[in-house]
Amino acid sequence: MTDSGPSAAHGRQPSDVLNAILDAVVDPSPNESSGEPYVFRDRAHAQVDISRQIDNLLPITTPKLWIAIAGAAVLLVAGGVYAAGTPSVTSVATVGRVVPASGVVRVESSVDMGLEKIMVAEGTDVRQGEVLGAGSTATGQPIELRSAIDGTVWQVLASPGQALAVGEALLTLLPAGSKDTVLVPVEEAAARGIQVGQRAMIADAGLKSAGVVAEVPMTPLSGSRASEMTGLPLNPSATYVLVPVTTNGSPAYGAVVDVEIIESESNLMSELVNLK
Repeated sequence: MTDSGPSAAHGRQPSDVLNAILDAVVDPSPNESSGEPYVFRDRAHAQVDISRQIDNLLPITTPKLWIAIAGAAVLLVAGGVYAAGTPSVTSVATVGRVVPASGVVRVESSVDMGLEKIMVAEGTDVRQGEVLGAGSTATGQPIELRSAIDGTVWQVLASPGQALAVGEALLTLLPAGSKDTVLVPVEEAAARGIQVGQRAMIADAGLKSAGVVAEVPMTPLSGSRASEMTGLPLNPSATYVLVPVTTNGSPAYGAVVDVEIIESESNLMSELVNLK
């Protein structure tokens, strides 16, 4: 007598996956009197030693796994968006002096002389033509050293009783307007990408302000001359371009500040747009 319904062959547990396969390949409208589809099913089950083996070969994705996959996908998308929007910056980082483009002005002796008196102190505002120091030559000729600009005494480099040779400095002056500009010495090779109008970031004692490149001189200076104009220790064997950067902050006049000049700024998204 033939059973008209599906059965477990030889007491084995039917496989859900195998049943699904058999349902797909067997005529969905079998002749119930013959029972042939179910005989075929029982024989197929009989060929499987462990019914779960097939189920294990075709595992079903669990909800937890789907959540993990979705989470990984979200992280990948978020990382791509972040990378596309994060700017790539090319810049020149160095130090500068808060002083106009004319740089620090040296008040020098034009003759060999003995310095007898200094009329000003560091931080004193002076006017053009004002007497800053006095002395005399070896023959007794009186000599006065005067300021060539309006500005502020920055460093006093000599003292009364000292002999000054020709070209030796009595003091240095910061020209008027020294709070508005930072003079930045950049080695010639590194200055090739700097252009007028580029942004700059200026840091003074932890305080940051924005700036703009005001000029890019065409003629580089020796390290010794650039050092004189900025009062910064520079490599005497190198050549420098002195780049004036105007600032909207209020750094202390004569201060040494950190400067970063932004030569270019882009991100992956803008680069992809430019490729179109």
